[in-house]
Amino acid sequence: MILKHFNYRLRFASIIFLCCLGMSAMAQHTRLQGRVFDEKNEPLALATVTLMQEDSTTMIQGCLTNYLGAFAMKNVAPGKYVVKATYLGYETYLHQIEVLPKKTDKNLGNIMLKPAAVELETAVITATIKQMDVVEDTVMYNADAFRVPEGSVLEDLIKKLPGAEVDNNGNIKVNGKEIKKILVEGKEFFANDKDMAMKNLPTEIIDKVKHYEKKSDRARMTGIDDGSEEPVLDLTIKKGMKKGWIGNIDLGVGTKDRYANRAMINHFRGVQNLTAIGNYGNTNGNGTTTQGSGGVTFGSKRDKWKVDGNVRYSGNKLETWSKTASQNYVTTRTSFSNRYNENNSHGYSLNGSARVEWRPDTATTFFFTPNFSYGENRSRGKGMNATFNSDPYDMKYSLSGLDIVDPLQQMDELEDSIKVNTNASGSRSMSDNYNFGGNLAFNRRLNNNGRNIGFNIGGSLNGSESKNFNLSDVRYFQFGDSTHLTYRYVTTPNRNENYNVSFNYTEPIIARELVLGVDYNFSYSKRHSDGSNYDMGNVIELADSIRSTGVGFLPDNYREYLNEELSRYTDNWNYVHDINVQLRWNNQNVNASLGVRLQPQKQKMKYEYQGLDTLASRTFTYLSPTLNFRYRFHRQHFIRVRYNCNSSQPSMTDMFNMVDDSNPLNIREGNPELKPSFTQRFNVEWQNYVSTTMQNFSANFSLSTTENSVSNRTEYNEMTGGRRSRPENINGNWNIGAGVGFGTPLGMEELRLNTNIDGSYRNQVGYIFQNKETLKNNVKTTQLSQNLSVYYRKKIYDFGIYGRISYNHSRSEFIPTNDRDTYDFSYGAHVQLNLENGISMSTNINMSSRRGYASKTMNTDELIWNAQISYRHLLKRRASIILQANDIFAQRSNISRAISALSRSDSENNSIHSYVMARFQYRFNLFGSADARRELRNQRMEREAYWNSLDEGDRREGNRRGGSGGGQRGGGNRRGGW
Repeated sequence: MILKHFNYRLRFASIIFLCCLGMSAMAQHTRLQGRVFDEKNEPLALATVTLMQEDSTTMIQGCLTNYLGAFAMKNVAPGKYVVKATYLGYETYLHQIEVLPKKTDKNLGNIMLKPAAVELETAVITATIKQMDVVEDTVMYNADAFRVPEGSVLEDLIKKLPGAEVDNNGNIKVNGKEIKKILVEGKEFFANDKDMAMKNLPTEIIDKVKHYEKKSDRARMTGIDDGSEEPVLDLTIKKGMKKGWIGNIDLGVGTKDRYANRAMINHFRGVQNLTAIGNYGNTNGNGTTTQGSGGVTFGSKRDKWKVDGNVRYSGNKLETWSKTASQNYVTTRTSFSNRYNENNSHGYSLNGSARVEWRPDTATTFFFTPNFSYGENRSRGKGMNATFNSDPYDMKYSLSGLDIVDPLQQMDELEDSIKVNTNASGSRSMSDNYNFGGNLAFNRRLNNNGRNIGFNIGGSLNGSESKNFNLSDVRYFQFGDSTHLTYRYVTTPNRNENYNVSFNYTEPIIARELVLGVDYNFSYSKRHSDGSNYDMGNVIELADSIRSTGVGFLPDNYREYLNEELSRYTDNWNYVHDINVQLRWNNQNVNASLGVRLQPQKQKMKYEYQGLDTLASRTFTYLSPTLNFRYRFHRQHFIRVRYNCNSSQPSMTDMFNMVDDSNPLNIREGNPELKPSFTQRFNVEWQNYVSTTMQNFSANFSLSTTENSVSNRTEYNEMTGGRRSRPENINGNWNIGAGVGFGTPLGMEELRLNTNIDGSYRNQVGYIFQNKETLKNNVKTTQLSQNLSVYYRKKIYDFGIYGRISYNHSRSEFIPTNDRDTYDFSYGAHVQLNLENGISMSTNINMSSRRGYASKTMNTDELIWNAQISYRHLLKRRASIILQANDIFAQRSNISRAISALSRSDSENNSIHSYVMARFQYRFNLFGSADARRELRNQRMEREAYWNSLDEGDRREGNRRGGSGGGQRGGGNRRGGW
């Protein structure tokens, strides 16, 4: 099935690829030129470059670098000179050169400046700072341009960046792209644990937040862009904070037993760095959550070695309850359900990873990346679930004539005719897990034109053991008020082994521009699981023991209750060969690849469950083309096109010809006729930044389609509320999305507008049950949203207004009563004052509203007001006292909604958002020497003298190109330190 679709997809991708290769551009050249960078390869804008006589006493001519760090000097006479480069906070660079007669062009290459050791003092910003720059395909946000309240952490800063969104679970999106990793100075910060950075890094140490697509390790080793990229945020630390010790302690206590404590210490010494972080508090997460975490991350570089890694610990204690009301579209009559759950849990995890890079020579690279983890979790829970055949909130079903607010608490006030079942449940679980793994990679450049060879070997061993107790008391109302009581104890130890080995080779066809790449990877995995089920059946004789001991009571003779039919034993073996052939084209303007991937696989499973004892196996092959094309009009203007497709096999257990009736309310059948699903994705992205006007433009378009999706064909029993489902292939799932973004100053740099408009259309299909017949229901959903913000910033204050509106239009083919037109909109303002006497005040107020929802409790208006005041000039300006109030009017709700082709559900939890907290923050730093501070003063005086020598027109031009003075790169018009 996969093969028959391949030819036309490959032809489609090939046509696009050949059209893309038709684009090209010409490189530009200058006279005596070069570029100035720091040790992290970041360009330094407004660095001073002077051409001196050979004795270094007389200046011939000079210039400032632009925002790319580039400079050029004309009409240099033949002779010997000294090039001098200086920048605030960096050591002076001196280099002898010779200009030969009849030599029209001379490129000085990249000049790298090393940071000078300085004692950190309070920064005073005297110039307006640009919010953002775009260098090539990297968006760089200047952190100082976004004022946040005293003591804020990275999460508070990211929420203010244009185009950025952070949801309640800490997931980050920038211009619609989900951020997978947060880097610090180009290195992973606590591996994939984004919260370690989001909740702990203080904003005051951050210079820039860079958003770009990080290239793979292989692309860096080979020097050839392989198109494998992932969106990341890369934080640049302020220059003055990269040498010595810096620390931050933040202690807070508040009303409603809220508290938040954080500590961080950093040590930088040349190319070595060490960061330790710890926090403990209960102001984050759903429900009443107490969280603690700590960790150490380190990095070092010596000669041919580079090592970095981290170890981190996290623990949590959660006490939560939730209420959920749902509509299930399994029949045209519609099923309704309400659920209440309580859960108390606690657990911890310890994990670590390292990265060792060895480059014995410039052509050879070795990578070794070991990792480990261990964790435990314990939980107890109880709940109540009820199913109705009509809407329980409808007044006509109320016996008392009063509003039904909580059907679970008002069951006696409802007519028996709409009650289907209730299920009182209890649970207790204990689980442990571990993982050990590593990967070793080698790459060798065979020439300078792109010929490379590489090997990779890796493996992991992981396992877990869980013990679960489940108590269920089901009451049926349509069968003479009957009950069904069960009590089960299930143990599930698992052990998994994974191994892989790979080989890759690239061969240049046109030196470094047109390259053929071949990759081969073989992986093997084995998984073993024992699921022993001890079914105490109808536990009337155990009821007293359970009441006294709670769920988790286990009688001495519990082994006698082993139910072999409900116990599940599995062994899985998986063998995968992955062959990928790609043709890659790279030049100054074009980066493109066209590839074909072939994946033969073999799977085996030994399965024992509910009387079925079988050894099954299957073999299959995936074949799919990929396309990745990017054309760069100039450094800040590009368009990118991507196409890829992939297949996924249904699980082998879904294909077994058996019936699983272990849960009488959810009976599942297997389907041996299931086919693999096939998904295609097409994406176009455009981005442009106009440096002369400081305007940014962006647009994106995406299309995704899936053939042979797997959906459950469900028969609903209106008498019991039970479901009998069978997985079936279904076609018709597809979605399309588009968005545009725009940002511009409004007549002045201090006043800026940002807006994003996004839209999507989803066609979702699923099965419903009507008149003993299953029909394919089609739900069409259109979503439109717009964000708009205007900010005005001056030296001591920051003011902004913002608004967002979202519209959801949903239509169901067979159940028009479930059609929806809903609106979510919010608007608000924030103000921040930073006074010279050390007092800082900030406040924001926001109105959020919902309209068009069926439930009255969802159509709400929430006025959220937060405020904070702080005083910083304590203990030599290193300490602050902060008083903050969150949700002063206590109007923020904990309600959320989820909609699919088969259901709609509204949920509420017990999170605490309204409280007042007092905090004490102390910062310390130990930087530099007296000589370094004298050098810093000399550089500052030299820079000011040079700027004073410029006429007003040149100064305006420098500001326009360089980003409003020194604020852009950490230097320029700043006094007193960083």
